[in-house]
Amino acid sequence: MKRYYIGVDVGTSSTKAVVFDEEALEVRYKAVENYAYSFDEKIGITIRPKDIEAALERCLRDAANFLRELSSDRKEIYLVVDTMLHSLLFLDSDMKPVANIIPWTNDLGTTEAIKILKNESVATLLHSRTGCPVAPTYPFYKLIWFSKNEQDFLKQVTKIASVKDYIIHLLTDSHFVDKSIASGSGCYDIRADRWADDLLRDFAKVDSSKFPSAVSGNTVLKPSKFLTSLFDEKNFDLRVIVGTSDGAASSMGTTFGDSSLITISMGTSAAIRRITSKIPDVEDTPGFGPWCYIFDDNNYIVGSATNNCGNVLNWWKDNYLKSSDYTPYEQTLNRILNDEARIQKPNNYRVLFKPTVFGMRSIRWIPYQKGEFYNLSPHTSVDDLTAAVIEGLVFKFRRAVNVVEEVTRKLLGDVTGFVASGGLLEIPGFGNLLSTVLNRGIFYRSNRYDAVLGTVLFALRLVNKAQFEKFVNTNKETKIISPTLKFVGFYEGLYQAWTEKIEESEKRILDEILKS
Repeated sequence: MKRYYIGVDVGTSSTKAVVFDEEALEVRYKAVENYAYSFDEKIGITIRPKDIEAALERCLRDAANFLRELSSDRKEIYLVVDTMLHSLLFLDSDMKPVANIIPWTNDLGTTEAIKILKNESVATLLHSRTGCPVAPTYPFYKLIWFSKNEQDFLKQVTKIASVKDYIIHLLTDSHFVDKSIASGSGCYDIRADRWADDLLRDFAKVDSSKFPSAVSGNTVLKPSKFLTSLFDEKNFDLRVIVGTSDGAASSMGTTFGDSSLITISMGTSAAIRRITSKIPDVEDTPGFGPWCYIFDDNNYIVGSATNNCGNVLNWWKDNYLKSSDYTPYEQTLNRILNDEARIQKPNNYRVLFKPTVFGMRSIRWIPYQKGEFYNLSPHTSVDDLTAAVIEGLVFKFRRAVNVVEEVTRKLLGDVTGFVASGGLLEIPGFGNLLSTVLNRGIFYRSNRYDAVLGTVLFALRLVNKAQFEKFVNTNKETKIISPTLKFVGFYEGLYQAWTEKIEESEKRILDEILKS
């Protein structure tokens, strides 16, 4: 039988699927289904489980139909799944949702996280054991909120889940979660490799028995009746691989598992990641900043994520540039990367932008952050502001890169290169600016399906390592974006000026919060 892989990526706003041909080593089919957030007056942003279920079913049904039309021969299929890393979902005894999914973008648990942040020894302990710095991004802090505000509801809940294990149960009738997703919950002890029973009991007043069994992402399971209704046994020999998180999958899809590279993923939000075989010591992760999640059975990911990326460009474009496309950014980038006269102006007179419009997670979480402009004057133009918005984002990426590089250098040695992916690189000039600010060449992968492709590569590595290695060797060559050398010195100085402003602002705000 010919073998195919179906990779599924379940995100906060869409579900993507690909069909990958093992023999040809290429994606033969792609599908995407979108859905929208819901809003609960008490809880905030949520996602309806039925919306994700419907999107998943449509993607899988279309993939099955494509494979049937490809040929009448029976096919061997491995279905592998990645999902958003941080989500919370409550289930009843029949494994049915009793409320909507609470995604990482929901800020529930902020008050609880601030209280813990004020106790440095406790915050350090939580960061050290779970790999997750204190932040309401993680389900752990949302659970603490429920334990204080919805005790009766929490007691009635049979299972505490995530999107991932709910999907795995739907596909296999087994309540398992991969360790990569577990490690992004803030509830999993990555050093002991188990749920943190004492932390769950002491802080959230829940028992770890309500959580799914955490297993290797390589675990292979039999399909459920739901899945066999889509992939009939006459045409398909189907198995399900538990898979991984979207973060781990994205790193695999861009670096192919190479720990000497740093990934810079830039979409609506952004993340900087490096694969490592060791967990950093807590003293090497300053300011409760970089996180450490499980990548696979033998490796981890150290990184930093930001809520602010393409969404900031959209915010500025829609509200102030009044543009329907990214042409103004292309024009601004062309100007700032070619106007040599611009670099003569002193940095202390140049407009700077703090791009925390959607809050702050990188390089550490600081609550209640807002975007800010600095050095405004009567002569400041919209073009100046637009340049500052773009530069502020790139400076924020560099700051995160510097931290990840510093932490992982002690574990692995120097980084040999950077791999960038995401929609921002489709704006002409953006990659060049990023390369110039970093003063490093950047490998550019333009595939918007890097996460779901990475999920497939995890499965391919497990099932047929020879073909995995062939794929890696075939796809090593990629576009390289080089810095504009004549602007490197200018941007080094501007980055230092920006960093001073940002650190001054952060210290003031953090001091106010910790003393309140």
